[in-house]
Amino acid sequence: MVFRAASTQWRTSPGGVIGLDYSVLAWLMKVYDIADEVTAINDIQVMERVALNILNKLQN
Repeated sequence: MVFRAASTQWRTSPGGVIGLDYSVLAWLMKVYDIADEVTAINDIQVMERVALNILNKLQN
């Protein structure tokens, strides 16, 4: 839920997509009442890594 809600919060550079804006993730976790933030961040980082690989391949 948080990862999907953060889908517009990617940081970019001229070289491509860098990653999610983590300052937004803390706010989203409060909005969605996520109790286990550590597990949520770990899960989001796994999804972020996969998404980064795909996004940067599409850009090149």
